[in-house]
Amino acid sequence: MKVSGGGRCNVTHACFDPRTLCTFYPRGQKELLGPFHKFGPRQTIEWFEDRGVELKTEADGRMFPVSDSSQTIIDTLLREADRNHVLLKKNLALTGLEQNDNFWMLKLNNGTALPVNAVFIGCGSSNQICEVLVRLGIKTEQPFPSLFTFLINDKALQTLSGLSIDK
Repeated sequence: MKVSGGGRCNVTHACFDPRTLCTFYPRGQKELLGPFHKFGPRQTIEWFEDRGVELKTEADGRMFPVSDSSQTIIDTLLREADRNHVLLKKNLALTGLEQNDNFWMLKLNNGTALPVNAVFIGCGSSNQICEVLVRLGIKTEQPFPSLFTFLINDKALQTLSGLSIDK
């Protein structure tokens, strides 16, 4: 998130029709239609505005915080997590996952186990996490590369951060 949108954080897109918005996601178009009706760009904008974050729309429809700083979004999400008593664990790896009667048990690489009510796993292209899920009998999709950033220490190229061009 810190580097999304060249450090400005591309929060959402100013496309308010769920059917049209889905066409931008060919690998999940059908699955996203329902969620986009309930949690689309309009709701995202309202959620951030309710928390004091004003968004602006670029000519191509991308939406960023007016501050042009991803830290604005990070701080907002961390405040909301704290307000809702969300436990954040950093610098740990998931090594196992067990479903018990009323909760999940997360096994972590530091040797601890953490009971939780719900689990959301966005594993990106991590084959290790996908293998854990498959062993648990959870259906997964084959991971594949998608959007990513480059760390380039060339000062001439750093001025291009956040640049977008028409196709």
